[in-house]
Amino acid sequence: MRNLGDAGAKKVASMLQRPRHPVDEGGDDAALRKPTLRQLELWSTSITTVGVRDLVAALTADACTLEILDLNWNPGIGDPGCVHFADGLRSGHWRLSVLSLAGCDIGDEGTQAI
Repeated sequence: MRNLGDAGAKKVASMLQRPRHPVDEGGDDAALRKPTLRQLELWSTSITTVGVRDLVAALTADACTLEILDLNWNPGIGDPGCVHFADGLRSGHWRLSVLSLAGCDIGDEGTQAI
């Protein structure tokens, strides 16, 4: 999973935004429920600001149940990625309570944004 990159982050984001999925193979509407993923570790996976933009869109979706996101050691995130996260925080639709960004090349601009 080390080479997930932005294309992989986009796929993960798409999965996080899915409002419902079938519980059984029959796909009966009564048997649909929300996904309950609570923690996701994407450390050292070559995600950049581009991937962060997709992840933030997913994190602000009503269907997203994610509470913990570890993006440590993705230096391509940098200050611009933090600005995207700050925008997500301001949206008011954020369930995320833990965001780990160690080793993501964040400077003063990114720190101030969050």
